[in-house]
Amino acid sequence: MTRCRALIVFILSCITGTMYAMVYDNRYLPLFQLPYVTLTGCNSYFTTSAFVVSAGKFFERADKEIGLPEVWGTYDQAKLAYAIETTGKPNLLLPKWRNDDLPWVMQGKMQGQGMTISFQKAIANHFILGFNTFFMRLNARTIFAFDSTLGNTINEAGNRQELDVIRREMNNQLGLNAGYISQAGFGDFDLYIGAYNEWEYVSKFKQIYTDFRFGVLAPMGVRQDMNLLGSIPFGGDGHWGIYVSNWSEFEVKEDWKVGFLLRVSRRFQRTSISRMPVKGEPITFGATCGLLKVDPAPTVIFAPYIAFENLREGFGARVVYTLRHHSKDYWCDARKEPNAIPVDLTAAQDQTAWNSDYFTLEAFYDFGKIKIERSLEPVLYLAWDVPSAMLATKRVAKTQRISLGIQLTF
Repeated sequence: MTRCRALIVFILSCITGTMYAMVYDNRYLPLFQLPYVTLTGCNSYFTTSAFVVSAGKFFERADKEIGLPEVWGTYDQAKLAYAIETTGKPNLLLPKWRNDDLPWVMQGKMQGQGMTISFQKAIANHFILGFNTFFMRLNARTIFAFDSTLGNTINEAGNRQELDVIRREMNNQLGLNAGYISQAGFGDFDLYIGAYNEWEYVSKFKQIYTDFRFGVLAPMGVRQDMNLLGSIPFGGDGHWGIYVSNWSEFEVKEDWKVGFLLRVSRRFQRTSISRMPVKGEPITFGATCGLLKVDPAPTVIFAPYIAFENLREGFGARVVYTLRHHSKDYWCDARKEPNAIPVDLTAAQDQTAWNSDYFTLEAFYDFGKIKIERSLEPVLYLAWDVPSAMLATKRVAKTQRISLGIQLTF
């Protein structure tokens, strides 16, 4: 058994050396790491899971939902045509349409499948080193429809068809694929080191566990493609980052536990080529492109939970509430061209602040719970991340995730 355990640890150490991380500061996906099932004296673990994600709406605020592609604003065809004309390209709208409001409703759907891996190893006394990772394939589609509040003349079938043809030609002018897209790849690489301690029979608690971590997020994940409408980043969109966190758990009585995660993460500024709005159009349809400097704001995460282990012969359940807050980013036009087309980043920058709250419902079965002498018995779990609008939810995708996984603690 000792040789087998040493072999498993060695293999996992080799595997995780090339892994990429799950993150919390992504408003499109609930990339949450579940608390692992703690065992006294065992502070190393390996978990892996398969998951599916699905979303069709965005919370603009807690009491209002919008289509996924509308997070950066509504699409007005006349306004976009004028913005394109400002850049020196032809205005494809016929003169009879140019003074009208031509808003379209954008609906979207994204679905993905992937795998997560988490690994933590206790090193020396009271220190830990770990990684987190996921790999995912994501498909997304955007559907355009005229706003039903438009006048009857514009809503006539022939006019709708004519404007839809022009809309597609305008997308070609921008070099934009606004239909079905597919993405696949890893997320950002996350490496953390921390210190932990555990106490038994303190202050009427059967056991107390706590750890403090410092982590680095390397931008290895899939980035948002400005030419694919519906494309999302699988991490921090190319930004390096750091975070500090505290995880504490209290066993209030035999197999009844409460705990919380508190984490603050910060991404560093980055300058890259991006679309830019010229006349108030959504940045995803920005009529010009250039260097944009983005300095992300901090993200604060608070996740309390309650767990009931060994309800019946190893079966347990846990409920986690995850609250995330991301402040407004700072954007700056970094172009150096003296005759650059003027842009207005104010509206897009205002839309970078977001909040979300989630409930995670988890059931698990611990194969080693009822054994007198434990070895490497696994813990199987099924978890469902459910978006909520209980608090100040705003500008975040209404994405659900279901995960089926296994944990080995040693």
